[in-house]
Amino acid sequence: MRARGAWWALVAIGCGAAPVAPTEVAPREPAVEAAPSSTEPEAVEHRSMRIEGLTGSLPLQEVRRTLEPRSPVFAECFMTRSRRLSSLSGGVRLFIRVAADGSVERAFPEDSTLGDRETERCLTDVATDTRFPRPRGGPAEVRWPLHIDPAGRHPVTWDEGRVASIVERRGAEAVAQCLPDGQHGDFQVTAYVRGSGRVLAAGVAVTDESLVDAIDCVHHAVGRWRMPTTRRTAKVTFTIRG
Repeated sequence: MRARGAWWALVAIGCGAAPVAPTEVAPREPAVEAAPSSTEPEAVEHRSMRIEGLTGSLPLQEVRRTLEPRSPVFAECFMTRSRRLSSLSGGVRLFIRVAADGSVERAFPEDSTLGDRETERCLTDVATDTRFPRPRGGPAEVRWPLHIDPAGRHPVTWDEGRVASIVERRGAEAVAQCLPDGQHGDFQVTAYVRGSGRVLAAGVAVTDESLVDAIDCVHHAVGRWRMPTTRRTAKVTFTIRG
């Protein structure tokens, strides 16, 4: 069974060119943060009326009604990049913090196997420009997953161990370069590697919001790495631990 909201698109490249294989862009089952729980419900109700900033809630149906109509705009992010990166594929889960007035305070990829920062940035921008209904009880946190199948040939998938020594050595350099002294955190990276071992594209996700501002720096650092050679485009996901 396909995920609700799935749709298909044919992408034509250039005037008179034949369309590439159908590409599926489908939102997976979204997750919405629930209101705070407590063993004393009456105390929670009292606090929520008097204290600003508690995590609120958005009913799942309201999240769907808000984000599913945005599917064509999300899909355009995928389509635009897949014209140049035909092996673009994988999933991304966006973290979206909705303010008390329904605007989006922050959005970023907290999990991603897309391997393309440009696509992840585009998806984040779409989420940031979205207006939600007012959450109940204060700002709410929404997690919205999306997935795309490759328009072209599937890349070769590498196990993380294939690049472990490179990640250990170069990852430490990236963390030292991208994080202030005393700050630590993990970065999930997915990269496409071309035949010569050069990084064709890479994407970065974090679960710690304090690391969001370092994403572009880490992406830039990984883009300069030299990976093992490969007969055809390869894809690998690994974690840089800092």
